Amino acid sequence: ATGLTLFGPLTLSLDPSLCGLVGRNGCGKTSLLRLLAGLDAPASGHIERVGSLAYVAQQHRILSTTTLAELLGYRDLFAARQRIESGDYQPEDLEHLDGAWDLPERLAAAFAEARLPAFVPDKRAAELSGGERVRALLCAAFMADADYLLLDEPTNHLDRQARAWFYDKLSQRRGGALVATHDRELLAMMPRIV
Repeated sequence: ATGLTLFGPLTLSLDPSLCGLVGRNGCGKTSLLRLLAGLDAPASGHIERVGSLAYVAQQHRILSTTTLAELLGYRDLFAARQRIESGDYQPEDLEHLDGAWDLPERLAAAFAEARLPAFVPDKRAAELSGGERVRALLCAAFMADADYLLLDEPTNHLDRQARAWFYDKLSQRRGGALVATHDRELLAMMPRIV
Protein backbone atom coordinates (compact mmCIF):
# COMPACT_ATOMS: atom_id res chain seq x y z
CA ALA A 1 0.00 0.00 0.00
CA THR A 2 3.02 2.29 0.49
CA GLY A 3 4.41 1.68 -2.99
CA LEU A 4 7.65 0.34 -1.51
CA THR A 5 9.05 -2.71 -3.28
CA LEU A 6 9.80 -5.33 -0.64
CA PHE A 7 11.33 -7.96 -2.92
CA GLY A 8 12.16 -8.06 -6.55
CA PRO A 9 12.99 -9.72 -8.71
CA LEU A 10 12.39 -12.82 -6.62
CA THR A 11 12.43 -16.41 -7.76
CA LEU A 12 11.82 -18.90 -4.99
CA SER A 13 11.15 -22.60 -5.08
CA LEU A 14 10.43 -24.42 -1.83
CA ASP A 15 11.24 -28.08 -1.36
CA PRO A 16 9.43 -30.37 1.08
CA SER A 17 11.66 -29.68 4.07
CA LEU A 18 11.75 -27.32 7.02
CA CYS A 19 12.97 -23.90 6.02
CA GLY A 20 13.49 -20.88 8.26
CA LEU A 21 12.71 -17.37 7.08
CA VAL A 22 14.64 -14.72 8.98
CA GLY A 23 14.97 -10.97 8.77
CA ARG A 24 14.49 -7.77 10.70
CA ASN A 25 11.00 -6.78 11.79
CA GLY A 26 9.21 -4.96 9.00
CA CYS A 27 11.33 -6.36 6.17
CA GLY A 28 8.42 -8.26 4.57
CA LYS A 29 8.40 -11.77 6.03
CA THR A 30 4.67 -11.64 6.80
CA SER A 31 3.96 -10.09 3.39
CA LEU A 32 5.82 -12.92 1.68
CA LEU A 33 3.96 -15.58 3.66
CA ARG A 34 0.60 -13.93 2.88
CA LEU A 35 1.50 -13.86 -0.82
CA LEU A 36 2.50 -17.52 -0.75
CA ALA A 37 -0.72 -18.41 1.11
CA GLY A 38 -2.78 -16.66 -1.56
CA LEU A 39 -4.21 -14.08 0.84
CA ASP A 40 -2.61 -11.19 -1.06
CA ALA A 41 -1.81 -10.82 -4.75
CA PRO A 42 1.60 -9.73 -6.05
CA ALA A 43 1.84 -6.32 -7.72
CA SER A 44 3.51 -8.05 -10.67
CA GLY A 45 4.62 -11.52 -11.61
CA HIS A 46 2.89 -14.67 -10.46
CA ILE A 47 2.96 -17.31 -7.77
CA GLU A 48 2.55 -20.94 -8.67
CA ARG A 49 1.31 -23.18 -5.86
CA VAL A 50 1.50 -26.94 -6.15
CA GLY A 51 -0.21 -29.00 -3.47
CA SER A 52 -2.12 -27.90 -0.41
CA LEU A 53 -1.10 -25.19 2.05
CA ALA A 54 -1.93 -24.43 5.66
CA TYR A 55 -1.14 -20.93 6.94
CA VAL A 56 -0.95 -19.80 10.56
CA ALA A 57 -0.71 -16.03 10.88
CA GLN A 58 1.20 -14.19 13.57
CA GLN A 59 -1.75 -11.89 14.34
CA HIS A 60 -5.22 -13.30 14.92
CA ARG A 61 -8.03 -10.79 14.80
CA ILE A 62 -11.12 -12.17 16.43
CA LEU A 63 -14.43 -10.72 17.47
CA SER A 64 -16.07 -11.40 20.80
CA THR A 65 -18.48 -13.66 18.90
CA THR A 66 -15.81 -15.68 17.03
CA THR A 67 -16.19 -19.37 17.86
CA LEU A 68 -13.44 -21.99 17.92
CA ALA A 69 -14.93 -23.57 14.80
CA GLU A 70 -14.69 -20.19 13.02
CA LEU A 71 -11.16 -19.50 14.27
CA LEU A 72 -9.96 -22.85 12.95
CA GLY A 73 -11.75 -22.51 9.61
CA TYR A 74 -14.29 -25.26 10.31
CA ARG A 75 -17.46 -23.15 10.68
CA ASP A 76 -19.08 -24.53 7.51
CA LEU A 77 -18.23 -28.13 8.38
CA PHE A 78 -19.75 -27.88 11.85
CA ALA A 79 -22.80 -26.05 10.49
CA ALA A 80 -23.33 -28.84 7.93
CA ARG A 81 -22.90 -31.48 10.63
CA GLN A 82 -25.41 -29.70 12.88
CA ARG A 83 -27.96 -29.55 10.04
CA ILE A 84 -27.47 -33.25 9.30
CA GLU A 85 -27.87 -34.18 12.97
CA SER A 86 -31.08 -32.13 13.17
CA GLY A 87 -32.43 -33.86 10.03
CA ASP A 88 -32.80 -30.56 8.15
CA TYR A 89 -30.03 -30.75 5.59
CA GLN A 90 -29.25 -30.55 1.89
CA PRO A 91 -27.30 -33.12 -0.18
CA GLU A 92 -24.41 -30.61 -0.33
CA ASP A 93 -24.06 -30.95 3.44
CA LEU A 94 -23.30 -34.67 3.06
CA GLU A 95 -20.76 -33.91 0.32
CA HIS A 96 -19.18 -31.18 2.44
CA LEU A 97 -18.63 -33.60 5.34
CA ASP A 98 -17.21 -36.37 3.15
CA GLY A 99 -13.97 -37.44 4.84
CA ALA A 100 -14.55 -35.16 7.83
CA TRP A 101 -17.10 -37.10 9.87
CA ASP A 102 -14.53 -37.77 12.58
CA LEU A 103 -13.38 -34.13 12.77
CA PRO A 104 -14.74 -33.53 16.32
CA GLU A 105 -12.91 -36.60 17.62
CA ARG A 106 -9.67 -35.69 15.84
CA LEU A 107 -9.84 -32.13 17.16
CA ALA A 108 -10.55 -33.39 20.67
CA ALA A 109 -7.48 -35.65 20.51
CA ALA A 110 -5.29 -32.89 19.05
CA PHE A 111 -6.43 -30.43 21.73
CA ALA A 112 -5.73 -32.97 24.49
CA GLU A 113 -2.23 -33.64 23.10
CA ALA A 114 -1.57 -29.88 22.97
CA ARG A 115 -2.85 -29.57 26.56
CA LEU A 116 -5.68 -27.28 25.53
CA PRO A 117 -9.14 -27.07 27.09
CA ALA A 118 -11.59 -29.51 25.51
CA PHE A 119 -12.62 -28.61 21.96
CA VAL A 120 -16.17 -27.24 21.81
CA PRO A 121 -17.08 -25.84 18.36
CA ASP A 122 -19.32 -23.06 19.71
CA LYS A 123 -16.94 -21.97 22.48
CA ARG A 124 -15.86 -18.35 22.12
CA ALA A 125 -12.27 -18.11 20.90
CA ALA A 126 -11.81 -15.06 23.13
CA GLU A 127 -12.11 -17.36 26.17
CA LEU A 128 -8.72 -18.82 25.26
CA SER A 129 -5.46 -17.02 26.00
CA GLY A 130 -3.32 -15.83 23.08
CA GLY A 131 -1.03 -18.84 23.47
CA GLU A 132 -3.98 -21.24 23.58
CA ARG A 133 -5.39 -19.73 20.38
CA VAL A 134 -2.02 -20.18 18.65
CA ARG A 135 -1.84 -23.81 19.81
CA ALA A 136 -5.41 -24.38 18.55
CA LEU A 137 -4.49 -22.91 15.15
CA LEU A 138 -1.34 -25.03 15.03
CA CYS A 139 -3.43 -28.14 15.87
CA ALA A 140 -5.69 -27.35 12.91
CA ALA A 141 -2.69 -26.77 10.64
CA PHE A 142 -1.09 -30.07 11.61
CA MET A 143 -4.43 -31.87 11.20
CA ALA A 144 -4.94 -30.39 7.74
CA ASP A 145 -2.23 -32.75 6.49
CA ALA A 146 -1.24 -30.05 4.01
CA ASP A 147 1.72 -30.53 1.74
CA TYR A 148 3.24 -27.32 3.03
CA LEU A 149 2.90 -25.22 6.18
CA LEU A 150 3.42 -21.46 6.21
CA LEU A 151 3.97 -20.37 9.81
CA ASP A 152 4.47 -16.76 10.88
CA GLU A 153 6.24 -16.51 14.26
CA PRO A 154 4.45 -19.61 15.59
CA THR A 155 6.22 -19.68 18.97
CA ASN A 156 5.79 -16.01 19.93
CA HIS A 157 2.95 -16.62 22.39
CA LEU A 158 3.88 -20.13 23.49
CA ASP A 159 5.28 -20.99 26.89
CA ARG A 160 8.16 -23.46 27.30
CA GLN A 161 5.89 -26.52 27.50
CA ALA A 162 3.87 -25.46 24.44
CA ARG A 163 7.08 -24.80 22.51
CA ALA A 164 8.30 -28.32 23.29
CA TRP A 165 4.98 -29.71 21.98
CA PHE A 166 5.30 -27.59 18.82
CA TYR A 167 8.95 -28.55 18.15
CA ASP A 168 8.02 -32.23 18.52
CA LYS A 169 5.00 -31.98 16.20
CA LEU A 170 6.95 -30.05 13.58
CA SER A 171 9.90 -32.47 13.64
CA GLN A 172 7.58 -35.48 13.21
CA ARG A 173 5.63 -33.94 10.37
CA ARG A 174 6.07 -35.04 6.78
CA GLY A 175 5.99 -32.31 4.20
CA GLY A 176 7.54 -28.90 3.99
CA ALA A 177 7.28 -25.81 6.12
CA LEU A 178 8.41 -22.23 5.72
CA VAL A 179 8.66 -20.71 9.19
CA ALA A 180 9.25 -17.03 9.83
CA THR A 181 10.81 -16.86 13.29
CA HIS A 182 13.37 -15.32 15.58
CA ASP A 183 13.23 -18.38 17.87
CA ARG A 184 16.83 -19.66 17.94
CA GLU A 185 15.85 -23.13 19.16
CA LEU A 186 13.36 -23.46 16.31
CA LEU A 187 15.88 -22.14 13.77
CA ALA A 188 18.37 -24.76 14.95
CA MET A 189 15.91 -27.41 13.69
CA MET A 190 15.97 -25.96 10.19
CA PRO A 191 18.25 -27.46 7.54
CA ARG A 192 17.73 -24.33 5.38
CA ILE A 193 17.51 -20.65 6.21
CA VAL A 194 16.44 -18.01 3.67
